[in-house]
Amino acid sequence: SGYYVKMEAKNDYIIDNKGFGYSASIGARFLLWKNGSISANGNINSPDIILQGKSSFHYSNSIGVSQSLLKRKLTVSMSLSNPLSRIMSNSFIYNDPYYSQYRENAYHAQMLRLNVTYNFGKMGLEVKKAKRGIKNDDIKKGGEDN
Repeated sequence: SGYYVKMEAKNDYIIDNKGFGYSASIGARFLLWKNGSISANGNINSPDIILQGKSSFHYSNSIGVSQSLLKRKLTVSMSLSNPLSRIMSNSFIYNDPYYSQYRENAYHAQMLRLNVTYNFGKMGLEVKKAKRGIKNDDIKKGGEDN
């Protein structure tokens, strides 16, 4: 997706900023064995445009494995976010006539997730048909009062 941002603030002085931004995601899931799969996902985002500046470009990715058991009622999944980047950082630049700042944040980007899901009951894709329909027996013939 893409977008265009244009901002302006008027106080004792005028601050404005504008620019294009984008984001993109891609994902894939492969069924490689009986009731099991692997998946991979990736996201990229352009720098965020704010009134006094912008942030840095940022991205994320993940890989995962999933196995269904007990006639697909129980699913166990494990995923790892940002497997190639243990520490990630982003920066912010703020500027106006009276203030200027550069800030950089570093954070632990890897996260291991374990997900266990159990489906109770039966899930069907059938649509039940209504037992009765709509009756339009309130229409008068010829516009006459009866």
